[in-house]
Amino acid sequence: MALHARGISSLVIFVGIASCISVAISIGVFVVSNKKNEETSPTATLQSPKPLGDASSYIQSGNVLGDTTAGTCNHTIQEKSVDVTPTPTPLSCVESEQTNPSFIIQCGTGNGQNCSTPHSFTVNTTGTSWIKINYTTHASHCSNVAVKIYVDDVYKTQSNFIAALQSTGSIDLETVAAGTHTIKLYGVGQAGGCNDGNLVAWGGSLTTTITCP
Repeated sequence: MALHARGISSLVIFVGIASCISVAISIGVFVVSNKKNEETSPTATLQSPKPLGDASSYIQSGNVLGDTTAGTCNHTIQEKSVDVTPTPTPLSCVESEQTNPSFIIQCGTGNGQNCSTPHSFTVNTTGTSWIKINYTTHASHCSNVAVKIYVDDVYKTQSNFIAALQSTGSIDLETVAAGTHTIKLYGVGQAGGCNDGNLVAWGGSLTTTITCP
């Protein structure tokens, strides 16, 4: 009977020990399982905000400083037109000579020695040119006469006084640009012969020469 009781006690102790081991194993499994869950569960990582003016925040987000469009980088390409119009070639000077037909200008009376009516004609030049004229008085002149010369209404010079059928020689009127130019001659009388202080008429012929500088 005592033996049977001892066997029962041993069984109870064995069962108790087995229960403790089972509890310990359960606790260990729980701890291990819980630890594994902690390691595998997602953890929210707090990132410190970038300070204002930190260029790296713009680089990481794909922004350009000053660009309000997130993740884009806009570049503006400006087109520049190029003028390809060819530069015009300056016109070349062409030399020429022309003779104006004989003319007579009536000045009237009361004008003194300066005739107010001009002899006018035009010349055409290509390129920068020199204009020269040679005036020869009319055969009917009975007193000396000179001429005042204007180019495009700009006074240039006055010739010397010459008698009938005489020439002034070549008078240089300086350079002019390409184009059409108006030349005007005004007669100037000189007392003597049939001139009593008033130039009534004057005339003659002209040779105009255009030369290149």
